[in-house]
Amino acid sequence: MSTTKKKQSKKTAEQKDRDWISGNRAAWQQLLGMATRELSADGEDLSKERLLKQLEDVRRTLRSLCADFGDNDWDDRQHLGDVLDKHLGRYLHSQEVEAVRHLRAILEVVPAKRPDGATPDEVRSWKRVEAARAYLKELDDE
Repeated sequence: MSTTKKKQSKKTAEQKDRDWISGNRAAWQQLLGMATRELSADGEDLSKERLLKQLEDVRRTLRSLCADFGDNDWDDRQHLGDVLDKHLGRYLHSQEVEAVRHLRAILEVVPAKRPDGATPDEVRSWKRVEAARAYLKELDDE
């Protein structure tokens, strides 16, 4: 076989590979489109544009929440789960820990038993105290 024919047959094989890859990708895209339509049978629009808009809205809301309760030291390329965990969740968790510490301190000075002859308002308050103690017990049992 001549050198020219070898190059042509090699080029043809490379082109066949590229064509196969392109066709394979097109088939997967078509399958993904069909699956998306089936999953959104209730009429929900799952188009790329809508999903990107929804992602933008979620990031905007997350930025606002992080500004109020966490930090905004993250960029839009970060996975949203990581953002929630590292830039919001740890702050919320630390605030919860601080609130529980304060609750424990408050309940230490509250008598363990409701006094006899409590008024209806005092009974309601004691129910809240008992609920707080039950909450702390659940935390301790975890």
